[in-house]
Amino acid sequence: MSNQKVSTSDVECGSKSTGSDSYSFECSPDLAGDFVQLKTSISQNELAEVVIVGRKWDAYRCSEGYFSDNGNHTTDPKTGCRECVDGFYNNAQGQTSCKPCTDDKIQAFISNQLDHKKTVCSRCPSTNHIVEHGTQTCTSKCPKGKHFNKKEISCDDPTCGELCKATKGNDTECYIEYGCVECPKGTYRDDNMDDKSCEKCQDGHVAITEGFSKCVECREGQYSDDPKTQCTTCRTSEYQDERGQTTCKRCGAGKVPKKDNSGYYSSCEVCGPEGIEVNNPGSSCTPCKEGHYRTSGMDKCEECPSPKVALKREANGCEFCGAGTSYTDSKTCTPCPKGQFRAGQQESSTGTCLPCPVNTYSDKEKSSSCQLCPDKTYGEEGSDSAQKCTSCPTGDTFEEVNAKLKNSNIPSLLQQKCIADWGEACLSEDHSLPYGQYSTPFLTRDDIHTTPCLLEPSKKVEFQCVKKGDKSEIVVKPGCLKSEVTSEIEAIDKDTASSSTKKIAKLAEVTKKNVGLQDLKASADVIKGVTTKETKITRTVMEDIVNVTVNLIGADLRNSDIRYAASAGSEYLQSVHSALSKTDD
Repeated sequence: MSNQKVSTSDVECGSKSTGSDSYSFECSPDLAGDFVQLKTSISQNELAEVVIVGRKWDAYRCSEGYFSDNGNHTTDPKTGCRECVDGFYNNAQGQTSCKPCTDDKIQAFISNQLDHKKTVCSRCPSTNHIVEHGTQTCTSKCPKGKHFNKKEISCDDPTCGELCKATKGNDTECYIEYGCVECPKGTYRDDNMDDKSCEKCQDGHVAITEGFSKCVECREGQYSDDPKTQCTTCRTSEYQDERGQTTCKRCGAGKVPKKDNSGYYSSCEVCGPEGIEVNNPGSSCTPCKEGHYRTSGMDKCEECPSPKVALKREANGCEFCGAGTSYTDSKTCTPCPKGQFRAGQQESSTGTCLPCPVNTYSDKEKSSSCQLCPDKTYGEEGSDSAQKCTSCPTGDTFEEVNAKLKNSNIPSLLQQKCIADWGEACLSEDHSLPYGQYSTPFLTRDDIHTTPCLLEPSKKVEFQCVKKGDKSEIVVKPGCLKSEVTSEIEAIDKDTASSSTKKIAKLAEVTKKNVGLQDLKASADVIKGVTTKETKITRTVMEDIVNVTVNLIGADLRNSDIRYAASAGSEYLQSVHSALSKTDD
């Protein structure tokens, strides 16, 4: 309110008020410093302090319920008259401090008076009531989130200095405050609990600030241990899929923690595809390094067993070094040097390069095979060029050359090349047949080498060295019937779950392999089975039957069992004819 003069006729002099006002007016000197009630046209009930015109403001004493540094008014609001704080009172004018309401440790007191001025303390209505500092109400029980307590407060505490000053001036002694205080962090109190103390939060729950009436449950991906003042997020190597927990968990083998939509690790996931493992300490997936692999069912990447390798990262298996290379370690294959070779990835291989056999050479690195020395020359083992091959003895006839060989110091293995080049022998060699892999030794002309069939030991395969022109070569006369794919074709015939279309399509794929004579009859059985089952053969099925026929025609079906060959061929042709008769076009 702004200052203004008020007529004494508007003043009810001597009336007590409950506060101060900014009105000023002339009145009797006997009323100076008192509060009066004003009735004006501006307000029906305004307050003002009686001031005598011409008298200095600092000559007036502070009223009851107020205090200042010297007990009087000043022009500085910071040092002038100030109202007593709650819990303190002043029942005399011109005081430099306020007095605390008496506390006998049983009952609490407040200074809330109806006449506004804090001139007297009132006792709470009963012995079990308390009053919290800073309030003007009595209560029989602390509100939730708080408990009854007493505490010492030092007067030099910055937050309590004014309160201490209002109580004891510049004294530095402490005083005891009784009342309701907020529950500390990590504790709580609700309305159903005794107010003498707060309780610690349950496991996995927290109270992050003072004054909690209910602790908060930690969510998935978090946990809380003592002092239960905050939920801690699981670190990257752990997870928690339940609420209200005191620890985090480790994922099982081959798994890592997975973040949920809120960014917390609340579950686990399997480490990606094969070739990836869980890193240490288990927080992410890492590709297997070179030389290591991981397949489904494996907990971690493991080093490839010798002589297998994993040449790239993230391998889901190991393999032998490729043709023309040798095993060095689990992550390295080294090219074969000149004079050596390695045929391929045979599982029985030791993974090392081998010297070129006698009478052969290799003049390139990374060779998968060796070349035969030029005609009528021979070579030592491990030769690395054609120039390393030596000329055989010369002569006009084989007899003349053979005599020179017998009288020479050339090793017998090397002599074999010279004899074969005259067409009088066949060098040892490997043979890939539909019935398996076979090897023949050095054979002189017309010699026969017989060995059991690999898949049918009761039958034989015959190899004969036969002169053709000026050279000799091996002629194969297999007595074997069953090939390496016969069992696959027989399985197609027995398959009752697949459709006719799928069975014939599969037969067309299998017969692209190295088939034998018995496969001709087995294929006929498949076609007959389909023809018997179906009332009509579709164009698609017939086209695949033609593809099967083309595959068989291109196969090496030579066999010493002529009767079986004729019977199988006839049976196959009949099956194709029957299928064709059920085809519309």
